[in-house]
Amino acid sequence: MIAPDPTRRGTAWNAPGARLYERSILHSELAPHPNARVLDQFFSAVALGEAAMAGRFYADDARIDLPPIGLRDLPARDARRLWQVLLSDARDLHVQYAVMRADDHGGEVAWIARYTWPPTGRLVTQRLRGQYEFRAGRIVWQSEGFSLWDCARMALGSRGLLGGWNPLLRARLRRMVRNCIAARA
Repeated sequence: MIAPDPTRRGTAWNAPGARLYERSILHSELAPHPNARVLDQFFSAVALGEAAMAGRFYADDARIDLPPIGLRDLPARDARRLWQVLLSDARDLHVQYAVMRADDHGGEVAWIARYTWPPTGRLVTQRLRGQYEFRAGRIVWQSEGFSLWDCARMALGSRGLLGGWNPLLRARLRRMVRNCIAARA
């Protein structure tokens, strides 16, 4: 099992102003499935801003889909870079998550990310639903669903309310994500 190291100085575990998060790992089960533990550890790393640790949960041949913005089949290296970008820029990230299902082949997580969108300074509460497939305790496929319209409305205000459904916004976000990934290469 991989887990963030709480003894390392300077990590989000013990840094001043550490990020807040809530967790839920199949409370109805006394002994959660091993893949539920993997998802719990993965989201603990995300919630604590540990991008490198979160990236270790991906198999080298993993594929990631972000359907709301039209990104499909991102390789694991790009997913790792994306987590670096997202978590290094998130100054006030708060994460809540619940492992909804986990079995030998996959799992599902419902999670909420609250953060300030830097360009506008507006608070965003993003509700996501992640689907995961595993092989040997590693993520081999991930798909994150969320409402792009809701996120655009919160991040951009009235401009997002009017344009959150617009394919041009989706294309712009897709370009932004690809540029961020390329910049971390």
